[in-house]
Amino acid sequence: MRYFLDTSVIMYAAGAEHAYKKPCVLILEKIERNLIDALTSTEVIQEIIYRFAHIGEKQKGIELSRVIMSFVPLVGVDESAIQSALDLFERYDVDARDALHAAVALQFGTNAILSSDKHFDTIEEIERVDPFAFNND
Repeated sequence: MRYFLDTSVIMYAAGAEHAYKKPCVLILEKIERNLIDALTSTEVIQEIIYRFAHIGEKQKGIELSRVIMSFVPLVGVDESAIQSALDLFERYDVDARDALHAAVALQFGTNAILSSDKHFDTIEEIERVDPFAFNND
């Protein structure tokens, strides 16, 4: 099965100590070792860069983005994905970024999203896979 890698997994893995840190680090290690088939999008990279720049750690965001891009296939966001995201955003109580991630995942053939973000649970077309549950399989 192929998974869409949400920003939350990357951020928890790179962040301070938190209950999600270890399961997220394990997921990234498994992706790097090709034990998990995953992809992510240009929008996820943009979120990482934005967040780290916002907290005054621009260089860390750049470095983290480069590391993720070295082992996670990166797909672009095109007009079709934006149109699908708008439809999802209109139908479900999710933020625009989550709608876009879901649309990109669906566009690239997966409905499974590795994420701690429970908002994905409201999108009927998507199956959110929580990092805790994933690592307990």
